[in-house]
Amino acid sequence: MSQVIRSAIAGITAEHGTPGVCDALLPFQPSPDDCLHSLRIKLLVLVDQDKTSRRRLCEFVSPVVRNYAPVPPEKADRFFADLHDALIPEWIKDETITAGEFVDRARMSYLIS
Repeated sequence: MSQVIRSAIAGITAEHGTPGVCDALLPFQPSPDDCLHSLRIKLLVLVDQDKTSRRRLCEFVSPVVRNYAPVPPEKADRFFADLHDALIPEWIKDETITAGEFVDRARMSYLIS
């Protein structure tokens, strides 16, 4: 997951490489101290901003997990629209939503999209 996060940061930096953007992305760099929920949130927020990483993530085919298929484009579109339009704004506005709750809401949004 850390590699995907680094790839998303690189994609955003390549597209919008201003000093302000680079500074804003520093907190998103994966750290060994990050818990799994923190990494998932970093990934979701970055993928929300980087279409190339979003596409790569949706087209990924696991060489290890049997019966793992890429995400259908229409499902990905619905999920990322909900992520962008509802999940992230609600999480930013409501400080009582924990990292675990945000990840659970994102998981449910993915399942029903």
